[in-house]
Amino acid sequence: MDTSCYFRDKDNTSYICQSPDLQDMDGIFIPQTLKYLKINGTGITKIPNDVLQNHTITALIINNNEKMQKISQKSFRGIEGLTYLYINGNEMIKWSRNEDSF
Repeated sequence: MDTSCYFRDKDNTSYICQSPDLQDMDGIFIPQTLKYLKINGTGITKIPNDVLQNHTITALIINNNEKMQKISQKSFRGIEGLTYLYINGNEMIKWSRNEDSF
């Protein structure tokens, strides 16, 4: 059983992915509807394009992922209801100046 991602609350609306062993977002299950998704302290190196497409997520926190190198605007394409995005402490990200970045 994979314990890298888990529900934080009894209503199953807050989901946390947190493990240095977690390397790839394509390989994990993320529920379609969430109030809160936190990706914290993982070994993930990038947020793939469209990985959260057709998901409804109110708040997305991407925090303290030491190996994170790339997050592009296409990573969030297709998310419905996103009102809060917090990205912090992902020290390896090199923000490019091209159109594929924030």
